[in-house]
Amino acid sequence: MATIGPDAMDSLLGILKNPDCTPFQVGLINLALSFIGANAPEALLEAAESDVTEVRVAAISALGDQIQKSDDHRAKNRVFRALDDCSPDVRAEAVTLIGKSCDAEDVEHMLTRKLIDKDTQVRKNTAMALMKLEAFNSVESIEKAKSTEDDESVQAVFDVAINILSRDS
Repeated sequence: MATIGPDAMDSLLGILKNPDCTPFQVGLINLALSFIGANAPEALLEAAESDVTEVRVAAISALGDQIQKSDDHRAKNRVFRALDDCSPDVRAEAVTLIGKSCDAEDVEHMLTRKLIDKDTQVRKNTAMALMKLEAFNSVESIEKAKSTEDDESVQAVFDVAINILSRDS
């Protein structure tokens, strides 16, 4: 379906709306959307506004290609807005994508506030994104977040990020 291009978007997104959609299917659809993404920027931006969490996650993920290849400001702004999505899955995907697609100095302030997100996966992904971005100035923010963190798995990720960012700075 990815080879069909933008005409396949509605069908692919429709599959994601099906409650019986398997994780394997989700992965294949995300891969297809990443191939289609640059050819269907409007459809992806529209999908990023869907009422269905899985569709928003897939759309946010696929917007990464647009951001990296064409520095699409509308796509970038949509991903930034996804940091405050009601779904932790969407927020976690947005944090990860920002860590892959942006420059630290442009997004470090946005990401550091997600170190105290309600969701553990968002907090973990945020620390990993800051580490991937080599956001050396974020060490103090990560340490502060760690001091109030109750979840041991999140603390462990914070420790890794602190160690690597401190070592490499």
